[in-house]
Amino acid sequence: MGSSSSDMGDNLDALTCSVCLAVYEEPVGLPCGHSFCRVCIEKCWENREEDCDCPICREVFPQKPKLKKNVTVADMVDNIGNVKKSIRCTEHGKPIQLYCKDDESLMCLMCMGGEHQNHRVVAVEIAHAELKDVLAAKYPHVSQSMESVASQLQQVQGEKEQTENSSRDAEDRLEEKGKLVCQFVNESVNLMKREINKKKMEKLSLLGKQTEKLEQQMEDLRQGKSTMDTAFQKLEAVSFLQGSKDLLKRLETMSDFKSVKRTPLPVLDFSKEENNLDGLITLNENFLEKIQSHHYWEVDVRSSYWCRIEICLNSMGRKGGESGLGGNPESWCFEKYNNKYSAHHNKQCTSLSVPGDHERFGFFLDCEAGELTCFGDSRVLHVFRGNFVDPVQPLLGFGVFMMIPFILYIS
Repeated sequence: MGSSSSDMGDNLDALTCSVCLAVYEEPVGLPCGHSFCRVCIEKCWENREEDCDCPICREVFPQKPKLKKNVTVADMVDNIGNVKKSIRCTEHGKPIQLYCKDDESLMCLMCMGGEHQNHRVVAVEIAHAELKDVLAAKYPHVSQSMESVASQLQQVQGEKEQTENSSRDAEDRLEEKGKLVCQFVNESVNLMKREINKKKMEKLSLLGKQTEKLEQQMEDLRQGKSTMDTAFQKLEAVSFLQGSKDLLKRLETMSDFKSVKRTPLPVLDFSKEENNLDGLITLNENFLEKIQSHHYWEVDVRSSYWCRIEICLNSMGRKGGESGLGGNPESWCFEKYNNKYSAHHNKQCTSLSVPGDHERFGFFLDCEAGELTCFGDSRVLHVFRGNFVDPVQPLLGFGVFMMIPFILYIS
């Protein structure tokens, strides 16, 4: 229970100098038992060596008493916090000695007669002790909370490091596997090129032999024709007849050339090699398409008391009663309102039990699995299921009126 103003004044009388009305500074005692500040009593007895009297009881001392420090009072003054260095009242200029519980303000002794007259006033030391007791009662809870938060921070830091390490390790492994894939593709392409070159060289060799044979035949024909030209133009009858036998043989040979028909070699077919490479390309395209069928984005909602995160198929109708987001089979909606959360789809509303006030919402869209997973600070809050093979359009709504759309097209 707090002391009344009068009780408080009585309790502090023992520490107050009757001359300066302030807490003692270097208190000294007189033979009559009363105490004063050394400076105050010396000022009262200034220029007096005889008949010095006590300012309170007026007892006269024939000779000026020897002033001795009042150890008891000095200790009491020290125990209230060395008021010599205290903050002083801005209104009265006196040391701060009291605390008003009603106004929660510091005050001096002279303040007690004003607006604080009927308030609950205690010494600053008592208020200090009471506040320390309050803080002491709360201290274990704060310490436990600090330990809990520190543990969670350590867990989060561990998760961050684990995420960084696992991501880096995965990237390193993918880099190595990517090199192996590139090496495999390059080796496959080079092998196919070698096969194509082998086929080419084999056919070119056959064509070379045919070329040599045809060129030899062409040379023989040129020589036969030259002989015939000479016979027609330059030989006389006797010489012509003498060489006719050889000439006829040559003509027969030329006739054999005419009868020989070249069979063309088959056209080279590289479709097998191209099909093999097309298979690699298709495999990689399917792989990329599978990767691209996953999408993730986050929304910071710390400054919003209301927000809607929505996603709809581009094929959804924009007019009519069925066009409201979350009110048809082609749209999904996650809503936060005054720290209450709900999921909406096809006119169905699901209230969600979400502990705490989350700062960020994450959304992971797996088109292949047909799932839209909603996260709150890495905690799974809800999973929508649907057909996301068509292009979709996410929408964000904050506050009451603002609607900010952005488009995310999915192959």
